[in-house]
Amino acid sequence: MLKMEQIEAIKRMSQSESISTIARTLGIDWKTAQKYVDKDDFNEAVEEKVKAHHSKLDPYKHVIDELLEEEERQNIPRKQRFTAKRMHSYLVEACGIEELRNSYITVSRYFKARKIEKRRNYYIPGTMPLVWHPGEAQGDFGEALFKVNGEMRMLHYFMMTFPNSNRRIGLVMPGENCECVCTALQEIFTFIKGVPSRIVFDNATGIGRRVQKTLEMSEGFSRFRLHYRFNTTFTLPPLWLGEGFG
Repeated sequence: MLKMEQIEAIKRMSQSESISTIARTLGIDWKTAQKYVDKDDFNEAVEEKVKAHHSKLDPYKHVIDELLEEEERQNIPRKQRFTAKRMHSYLVEACGIEELRNSYITVSRYFKARKIEKRRNYYIPGTMPLVWHPGEAQGDFGEALFKVNGEMRMLHYFMMTFPNSNRRIGLVMPGENCECVCTALQEIFTFIKGVPSRIVFDNATGIGRRVQKTLEMSEGFSRFRLHYRFNTTFTLPPLWLGEGFG
């Protein structure tokens, strides 16, 4: 089995080179080169591996399927949906399926295979791997249910993640305005005893407004950013055009 880097090289070279040239350059058999030039579905192997044998998860696969379908029917917010880790925890702790306690990998493989199968029903545009450097962070607001004085309430929260180290810090806030953004950031800076070199915001909620094709930051956030000397980036394409803020 070739590594993905080799497969990518085969696909790239196949646009202009012959099979013999590809095989000679990469030091592989020409039949192997031909196989990957012709191959389009690279998820097939994952699904076949899951289906090829029986496992202790078989009696409970319908539970995973039903939960994923229920998420779709109820249109649950993306950040509150099941991940493979949450699904495994739910099966063991909530459903009491003790025989799966040490079978996270099995649950994860099936969970991901179901996600792959589901995505095939939709158009998925091309993607590129993200590269996050140490000291870079991502900030975004969200909403979730919290238990307050014995009652469940939907509250706002600000979450800052550090993708390079896979760490995250969250704070419950009263709203999503500029004051809440600055307060949350200041609390996080104090807690981590430092300031990220760059913060990527999913949108400009609370810190700016779009005027035609440009983004105008609020004066309060501009002063805050200049005081702490960090750069900002906004991920929504319409906002890139007017970024110009470092």
